[in-house]
Amino acid sequence: MDKAALEQLTAQLKEQQAAAAEAVALLRGRLTPGAVAEAARTKLAEAAKAATVRPDGRPKQWVLAAVSTLLVLVVTGVAVRLARRAK
Repeated sequence: MDKAALEQLTAQLKEQQAAAAEAVALLRGRLTPGAVAEAARTKLAEAAKAATVRPDGRPKQWVLAAVSTLLVLVVTGVAVRLARRAK
């Protein structure tokens, strides 16, 4: 191999090493605990919204049923407690 070809290969190798080092630095930045936690929080928020809200922005029927059931249970509990105190 002539000297020019070796120099070209050396330059290519240095470019590839620099690109690999940059990729590693980028991955380290993306994989920090804070960044991973933020990405997970964002994904969970999107999943929760998709599970509870229809595309038009209104809550899904099961959410309304769950909220109304919870409200009935709370009101019943308060009524029972008030009835016990009245005795």
